[in-house]
Amino acid sequence: MVRVSTLTKWTQIPILESTSFVIESNYVKEESNGIRITKHNAISSSLGKESVMTRILLVDDHTIVRNGLKLLLNKHFPEFRIDESYSIKDAMNHLASDEYDLLVLDYQLQDGNALDLIKNMRWREKTPRIMILTAFDDEKIIYQCIQQGVCGILLKTSEVKKIIDGISTVMDGSSYFDETIMEKLTCYVTKKEMVKEILNPNETKILLLLSKGLSNRAIADEMFMSEKTIRNYLSVIYERINVKNRIEAVIYFQKNLQN
Repeated sequence: MVRVSTLTKWTQIPILESTSFVIESNYVKEESNGIRITKHNAISSSLGKESVMTRILLVDDHTIVRNGLKLLLNKHFPEFRIDESYSIKDAMNHLASDEYDLLVLDYQLQDGNALDLIKNMRWREKTPRIMILTAFDDEKIIYQCIQQGVCGILLKTSEVKKIIDGISTVMDGSSYFDETIMEKLTCYVTKKEMVKEILNPNETKILLLLSKGLSNRAIADEMFMSEKTIRNYLSVIYERINVKNRIEAVIYFQKNLQN
């Protein structure tokens, strides 16, 4: 169990309970410098293991950022081995030759993004815990990262203490998110749930097919309905989501419903 100070409190976020990325306990501890989510079945920490050196791989395509972060981590975690990587390809080479306990990633890299790297690691029998340290705070990106198993997200503008606390927490088997990121995530999930209430399953599927560029005839064939029925559905959908045409409907879907 993590420490509890007088500045913290335990709260529950019911709105997150139905989403696919929910951490099992659903309990969030709000701290003055970040939000820590603790699993009841948290893995044993790599911290404090004397027999095996903890290894961290920093992945960022900006040399000055990598160097600065490595100096910071070497100062606070002198017992750790800190390696650097500048791209997805280079990171995969490191992962092929070494076992790492934690990856600290920038979201946007020169040959892709953090999600691309995470997907490329799925073949591994044992995957490291992942923390993203980034300048991006887009709620959709945040949502996608957590769906892919990211354990922590912090902004590059975070204070040193928050970065160190975040890395320690993630290494302890829990999750750690910047409070502003958690606020954006909660709003995003709430909005997605509200949109699901506006549209029924058939309407949502039609909007999905529309976003794929299918014609009314193709959508009708896919839904086993007549083309006239699809036109009627689209009229209702446009009214419910307050758009005027197919293009606006597709944009709405991509912004609010597409994962």
